[in-house]
Amino acid sequence: MSLQAHKQGYIIPTFKNEITRDSLAGGYVRAPEKGLKKAIVSFDVNSLYPNTIITLNISAETKVGKIVTGEYGVDDKLTIRFVNGAVKTVTSKQFDTFIHKEDIAVSKAGVLYSQKYKGVCPNLIDKLYKERVQAKEQMHTIETKENLTDDDQAAVEYLDTLQYTIKILLNSIYGTFANKHSAFMDIDNASSITLTGQAVAKNGARILDEFIQGKYGVKDSCVIGGDTDSVYISIDQVLTKLQIPLAENLVVTPRSHEIVNEITDVVNKEINVWARKDLNSSDSRFEFKREVIADVGTFLQKKRYIIRILDKEGVAVAGKFKYVGVEIARSTMPKKVKELVKNVIETALVKHDTKVTNGIYREVYDLFKSLPIAEIAFRGGIQNYEKYSTGVTLEKFLKGTPCHVKASIAYNLLLDKFSIAGKYEKIQSGQKIKYFYTSTNPYNLDAIAFTNEVPAEFDKLKIDYDKMFAKIVAPPIERLYEALDWRLPVIGKEVQTDLFDLFGLE
Repeated sequence: MSLQAHKQGYIIPTFKNEITRDSLAGGYVRAPEKGLKKAIVSFDVNSLYPNTIITLNISAETKVGKIVTGEYGVDDKLTIRFVNGAVKTVTSKQFDTFIHKEDIAVSKAGVLYSQKYKGVCPNLIDKLYKERVQAKEQMHTIETKENLTDDDQAAVEYLDTLQYTIKILLNSIYGTFANKHSAFMDIDNASSITLTGQAVAKNGARILDEFIQGKYGVKDSCVIGGDTDSVYISIDQVLTKLQIPLAENLVVTPRSHEIVNEITDVVNKEINVWARKDLNSSDSRFEFKREVIADVGTFLQKKRYIIRILDKEGVAVAGKFKYVGVEIARSTMPKKVKELVKNVIETALVKHDTKVTNGIYREVYDLFKSLPIAEIAFRGGIQNYEKYSTGVTLEKFLKGTPCHVKASIAYNLLLDKFSIAGKYEKIQSGQKIKYFYTSTNPYNLDAIAFTNEVPAEFDKLKIDYDKMFAKIVAPPIERLYEALDWRLPVIGKEVQTDLFDLFGLE
């Protein structure tokens, strides 16, 4: 950014920044609607923070002042503190005349930015953004060739790395305004980016609702979730009213595509109308990019959802499930267990039948109990082993020892007890391990760890399948059932009568 400032004739200050950071609003995350959702469409705001900087022309040298009392567009009187220290109170009408005459953008943090010239930061972002677009276009041109040579493949990899690196750089520029060690640190600028970003997401959702309700006469909100830079809607009400399917054989119908494309065009037109009106921006860059179309899905919590994607950015993907923020998206869950859990989840979403899903859940329980220990054991890494291992015995461990560390210490102690330390590698700090809960045993151990295999000499340590199932498999299924407003069946008893199943109740 210093080089860009030099090109524009500015000198970056090198003195210590005395501005302190109190509180900074983060991204807006909408509370999701629970239950099974159909005909889901997601929109991402393209490069939200970088484009907010350009839209408001946020930069150190473009900052004019800040509204310190009152709110633009709401209150009759506003008090402004200018960057030179002057303070002035004006009527809302006077303020409106002022910002239009002087070409000033107003952020949702109440900060004023001159738009008479392009700022250092917006200029840099514009330049980088164009470089990224150029790299992506070059990459696409090469990828569309019929026969790719080794040089072509190398060029594609280089261009993909380049565009991704620029993307990371673009998104990190915002951080310079919130970093106390940066010469550009200014909490007003940082707040302008985050609060305006929140407003973009909220108003995008409002525009979508107003258009869909107005054109198709649906009563309920179509918005079912959202994140800092995304909005999720359901067009199921629209399709039901028009009596058309979202897809046929997992392929989105042309009519459904037309509806989604029209909605996309409207939100992009109206969000920039809003930016010109509410922010007084003369160069609004906000764009909602349609990401996926999914036939079914559910939102477990904020930033946690499962959807079955039929189309991603215009490319058919024929029913690929996407898991975000749930356990099975994590590498720590054993691969075989992931398959079992996915079977239950995907059955629930596709069939939406409690009895069928409960049946699969019980089958999964039986399959789980038949799996080898290595395929269902927890995965993890050991840190601070020495902190908890000094002076301990199988009968006495240090208070507060984490379960996986205690299990690792017990493993090493048992190797010594059976004099087999030369046969099996001992566990040390920094090592990857597996561990499992044990049933009642002579050593009163709750769990035992191992590296590649459980020593045959540990034959008195049996896995507690029920506890492992309750810790690994049950939690994600339970959260799914809760989101769908279903009742989780009792699993683990040889003989049980479920009255809800008996009478066909959910």
